[in-house]
Amino acid sequence: MKSRSYTSVCWQDFYYAEETGVADDISQEFEAYFKEIEDYFASGIDGIIDDILNYKQINPRQLDQLAWFFACLWVRSPQMRSSVNGMMEKAMKWFGQTVAAEPHFIDDIKQAFDEKGVEASTERIDKMRNMYLDGDYKLEFGNQHHLNTIQKTEEYMLWFKGKNWRFYIAKGSKQFITSDTPVIELTSDDMFNNHIMQRPQFLALTPDVLIELTDPTVGKKFKRKAVGDAEVDEYNLVRAQHSEQFAYAKSRSDLEDLMTYYRGTE
Repeated sequence: MKSRSYTSVCWQDFYYAEETGVADDISQEFEAYFKEIEDYFASGIDGIIDDILNYKQINPRQLDQLAWFFACLWVRSPQMRSSVNGMMEKAMKWFGQTVAAEPHFIDDIKQAFDEKGVEASTERIDKMRNMYLDGDYKLEFGNQHHLNTIQKTEEYMLWFKGKNWRFYIAKGSKQFITSDTPVIELTSDDMFNNHIMQRPQFLALTPDVLIELTDPTVGKKFKRKAVGDAEVDEYNLVRAQHSEQFAYAKSRSDLEDLMTYYRGTE
């Protein structure tokens, strides 16, 4: 296990550009948008943490701030970008398989090539058809699909705001870790198979406070629970397994204790 400073991995030049690393006006607009959200949340973070730890009631403004921050972290992560692009690739491959399965595919494609003055043999088109049917190819995307998703941040904020909120407070010697995927979700399949209100989301707000969003049709709006080392370890292991590349902890020992059980690729 190699350790690295979070400052060396928690950023990318022009992450919100249509092409990562290439400056454009779009990236600056998104940066300004998220700064506004972060400033709004930052104005209340100390009071929110204090009220959670002291079992005080969460007021409407604090809930609004938490929901904005939750949505902000959830929607812009590298994992979200991978999920969105993966969904697009799956959809486009499904469409390709559906078209290629048509009995007149070869004749239709040959006619389309002929109309454009492009020579294409039946053998070449048949190879294309088999490639579509097998799905044995890779599609590459820029950031546009992810940027379109980011534009719905307020919609996601409202969904999160409507869910039930569970606050877990670490009371033992262990603390919660976080990662390059600040908000993780637990689902049996890919994230788009269930509605956002059905999927549980988790965010370690601080090393001592874990937030879980749950189905709003079951239980009370707000609940707090003190948890010991075993429950903290259980969550931390799930966190590590649902991260992209890096996990972070206030104490190095909280990460080292996970290595006995971790079965990831790094």
